[in-house]
Amino acid sequence: MLIIYGAGAEGQRALEDIGRENVFCVVDQKKRGAMDGCPVYSLAELSVPDKDDVLFLITPRRYRHEIADDLRQAGYHHFCLYTHVSGGVHRKR
Repeated sequence: MLIIYGAGAEGQRALEDIGRENVFCVVDQKKRGAMDGCPVYSLAELSVPDKDDVLFLITPRRYRHEIADDLRQAGYHHFCLYTHVSGGVHRKR
């Protein structure tokens, strides 16, 4: 299950690049509602059957370490930094 973390401009680019049909939802701690037809939740609201089945694409580069810490504390272990400029992702553990 692919989840974008960040509902800003980079999150929107990631959603467009990957295609919203391939993304389960967007997680953002402040924004609520929908982003280009993709639901937006806070991390606390997110309910998934198996946390090991989830891959987060982190789009706000500036806060990537804090976000990674939040994801670890919430029990998620698979995430990578999405970089639109290079057209790919960098895996983070």
